[in-house]
Amino acid sequence: VWTEVTTSGIYSPTGEFIGILGVTRDISERKRTEQRIAYMARHDPLTDLPNRLLLEDRLRQALLASRRHHHQLALMFLDLDKFKPVNDQYGHAVGDLLLRAAAQRMLAQVRAADTVARIGGDEFVILLPVVQSAAAAVQVAEKIRAVLSQPFDLQSVVVQISASIGVAICPEHGSSDVELRRQAL
Repeated sequence: VWTEVTTSGIYSPTGEFIGILGVTRDISERKRTEQRIAYMARHDPLTDLPNRLLLEDRLRQALLASRRHHHQLALMFLDLDKFKPVNDQYGHAVGDLLLRAAAQRMLAQVRAADTVARIGGDEFVILLPVVQSAAAAVQVAEKIRAVLSQPFDLQSVVVQISASIGVAICPEHGSSDVELRRQAL
């Protein structure tokens, strides 16, 4: 339980301290609301994935760790191919289901320490903060491409899409977020 306490001293008419008066109020609901707002500011409301703001923070931290520990990291830009026709043919509700399902499939292919972020529309970024080699990052990209090419069963509508994925490795393709993004596009 979160509480807020307000106290004040109690003094006799002669100015002698005789005690403390305290009022405690339960602010648990306010704290839960603050936490929800903070979460919403850093996550995509549709997929519940990190958004651009949280991705940028994680990428900055990963770049610092990469420099400090001299290891490689990978940044991938992923665009869902054939998403617009699904939205146009079946409507935004099915398109939203597809985005959620695709997000879950991507998450299942990466480690807990990796980040899958939705940066808008049908575009995602995947951050692998530690990779052993460029080949290892490409292998993850291929696994993701393979699971996204499998049919999606969405409200009794079966759709099939594919994905275009660009991969950039730090420090090989750049050592800043700007350089890596440019290379991964």
